[in-house]
Amino acid sequence: MTTEPVISLRGVRAELGSRPVLRGIDLTVRRGEVVALLGANGSGKSTAVRGVIGQVPVSAGEIELFGTPRHRFRDWARVGYVPQRTTAAGGVPATVTEVVSSGRLARTRFGLFRKADHEAVRDALGLVGMADRAKDSVDALSGGQHQRVLIARALAAAPELLIMDEPMAGVDLASQEILAETLRGQVARGTTVIKRPARTGPAGAPDRPGGRAPRRLRRARRPAPRGRRPARAARPRPRTPARTGGRRTDPHGTAELMEILDYAFMQRALLAAVLVGVTAPAVGIYLVQRRQALMGDGIGHVAMTGVGLGFLFSWSPVWMATLVSVLGAVFMELVRWYAKTRGDIALAMLFYGGMAGGVMFINLAPGGSTSNLSSFLFGSLSTVSPADVTAICLLAAFVVAVTVGLRRQLFAVSQDEEFARVTGLPVRFLNLLTAVTAAVTVSVAMRVVGLLLVSALMVVPVAAAQQLTRSFAATFAVAVAIGVSVTLGGTVTSYYQDVPPGATIVLLTIGVFIALTALAAPLARRRARALAAAHPGGDPAECAIPASRPAGGGTGA
Repeated sequence: MTTEPVISLRGVRAELGSRPVLRGIDLTVRRGEVVALLGANGSGKSTAVRGVIGQVPVSAGEIELFGTPRHRFRDWARVGYVPQRTTAAGGVPATVTEVVSSGRLARTRFGLFRKADHEAVRDALGLVGMADRAKDSVDALSGGQHQRVLIARALAAAPELLIMDEPMAGVDLASQEILAETLRGQVARGTTVIKRPARTGPAGAPDRPGGRAPRRLRRARRPAPRGRRPARAARPRPRTPARTGGRRTDPHGTAELMEILDYAFMQRALLAAVLVGVTAPAVGIYLVQRRQALMGDGIGHVAMTGVGLGFLFSWSPVWMATLVSVLGAVFMELVRWYAKTRGDIALAMLFYGGMAGGVMFINLAPGGSTSNLSSFLFGSLSTVSPADVTAICLLAAFVVAVTVGLRRQLFAVSQDEEFARVTGLPVRFLNLLTAVTAAVTVSVAMRVVGLLLVSALMVVPVAAAQQLTRSFAATFAVAVAIGVSVTLGGTVTSYYQDVPPGATIVLLTIGVFIALTALAAPLARRRARALAAAHPGGDPAECAIPASRPAGGGTGA
């Protein structure tokens, strides 16, 4: 049996900002030991725990894991981590199994799960007593159940070292007993455990995870009629052939509906609409999960500079917008990583500088004017050229390959970035890839929806889908279905009613969101009744206060 220490700290010093938090820390933890870090609030317990796993930079000293310096340690599957969190939920609904499965990625190749991986996830849920809630949404769990899910996620990789930061915070009495039994079983198997106990708080008042903020829908007031709308100026695009009067020979209007396929520009527009409907929600779901819903709007502003440069140098505006928006997205991620206090100012300058650059460059172009930007800002059916379709198809293929092929890794990073980093996932690369994919999606959608409205198509279908779904996979599928439906419907409506396609698509998407929100309340009540029937005993109480025992035959005070 090896005697090498599992964790070794020698003369460790760590600082937060300019304030030293740890000074000269020495610690050795050997295999099979259980170590608890105790101390007053602000004494550096969490900093020490996070310093061991590399989440806090160390200014001096040495840290080794399993005899390897931490900066060279790569076998993160041997380490399980339970972060200091009070909820396992994210911006998008996810099931218990989906959350716990992200802890198994360290044992897989390219995120592909085999039979043994699925069994390991089920075993981890069984260890914490959550096997019967595997298909439930984490939003429906209590505080103690949330913490049990986070511990199961750490156990899914069968770690040799289990590091827990306040594992019992906000946990009810019944869950504490289950977790204590789980930890005893892990120690009996030889697992090394280092934990920081939760600080003592008022008795009987555990922290509950915050749910979603209540939302109130207000009925929009319809504007008063202002008379007949004046005639619009003719657009430079093919018009629908005049229809002859008389009685209709096609009562269902099939021939009238299919006539749009006789025009090459509508064939290209419909193909582009389908690709936009697939790619925009596919990327948007990860942005919503990361709570970066407005990132697409910022990238759209930056892409305007690319459009202007395309006109100035007589290059393809789509490819130039893709290049500039990718550079802008990378810059946004760099600002998010390294900016400490003025990151929001830098991003604001980037957004509005991108819009100003687009207007300036397009006016400097030979024969250019701001009217050339209209089709890129709000979308246009007649301006989708065969070259644009080729570019959109190639870019859409890249987006689908990333969002579907790396869905498990992107979910893990979007759901809990700190935990994903500890499991050994390339978090910075995946964050950059998400930003680049969002930038490519903006370029794909700008010919149909427009740069100023593309963010709505990334976010609103996801928001509408999660009114009905309970899992991340179902939300993904429903959001894409909504995206394809509204882009096709908006494109067809724009053709027949002579209205802007981008605005039509966005308004249809918002209408779908309002309709699904109205259906969500009765559906939630139906699910609650089904859950109550499946668990007639109910969940254990969040707080159990033992009754006082009478002394000397009297009643307790």
